[in-house]
Amino acid sequence: MTREICYTDIDESFRCYYRPLCLYALHYVHDTDEAEDIVQDCFMLLWERLSQGGVVLDVRQIRTDKLKSAATDAATVIASGVGSLFGSGKMKKLEQSNEELRQEIAKRDKGIDDLKAQMQLMQEQHGKQIRNLQGIHNRELEARDKEISRLNILLEK
Repeated sequence: MTREICYTDIDESFRCYYRPLCLYALHYVHDTDEAEDIVQDCFMLLWERLSQGGVVLDVRQIRTDKLKSAATDAATVIASGVGSLFGSGKMKKLEQSNEELRQEIAKRDKGIDDLKAQMQLMQEQHGKQIRNLQGIHNRELEARDKEISRLNILLEK
């Protein structure tokens, strides 16, 4: 069941839905002031439609389609504004710099991976050397113990 919305309904809806709608718009534009402007503009559109004799059947209309559309339009305007602010030459230069940075990061990541592999290999070699030295040390201790035992036997005679 639908009913026509009057000015008091819009005012009540504004008070009730303003904050949640701002948070919803903020998800798209990532700027609090811009999100608030979008929500206010949506309510103004409803207000104007009602004042011009248009029929508004449900205030929830602004909660999805209009809000998404306005947020997307605002994001597009912001992006194009940034593009015109930098100019096409500067934008290309920034894109080229970004690509160079990505390549440098990829090289560093590969270098880090190579260093990790080298460290692993060195640790394995070091562990092997330590085990070999421990084996030599143990054999020398056994040889000394045998020599001491042999000398003790000789002393007892």
